[in-house]
Amino acid sequence: MLAACAHTAPRDSSPKVPAGWPLLAPATLGTDRAVTQVLRAAFADREMTFNCVVKVDHELLTVVALSAIGERLFTLKFDGSEPHVLPATALPAPFRPEGLLNDLQFAFWDLAKLQAAFAGTSWQVTEPFASTRRLKHAGRLVAEVHYASADPWSGRLWLANFAFGYSLSVDTRAVQEP
Repeated sequence: MLAACAHTAPRDSSPKVPAGWPLLAPATLGTDRAVTQVLRAAFADREMTFNCVVKVDHELLTVVALSAIGERLFTLKFDGSEPHVLPATALPAPFRPEGLLNDLQFAFWDLAKLQAAFAGTSWQVTEPFASTRRLKHAGRLVAEVHYASADPWSGRLWLANFAFGYSLSVDTRAVQEP
């Protein structure tokens, strides 16, 4: 789904924001999902559009990213321990496929599960009003996502990462089973 497109050094060094938080196991999603996504990413002076196929089941989260012309960019697999990336082409710097997992979970995982995972840490995730989710680290706003529909797994969302200076527009559609 989402691309952590710019895990470069934060613009403001106080306080420092880690590149990501501990990831939740795929099973914490609580359901199986298979979707296609069109991502439009903007970071620094670069923009890129790519397509993803995202599949989550209780054992594995898999993302296959394709360029706008259908060339495979990378395959990312996460079984709950370590992300594994198989790059297929040179990706634009500073694109890190591993960072995609944090954005994916921030935008799509259940709020209560994220809050439980962040309990006792310097991370906080809230939904201050309908269709908006915010992520803070040590009280500082790090990222925000806005949803166009009640179901983030079907429709459009916009994510802005203030700490790392990128934004995403994501159109998500369920994969139709034959």
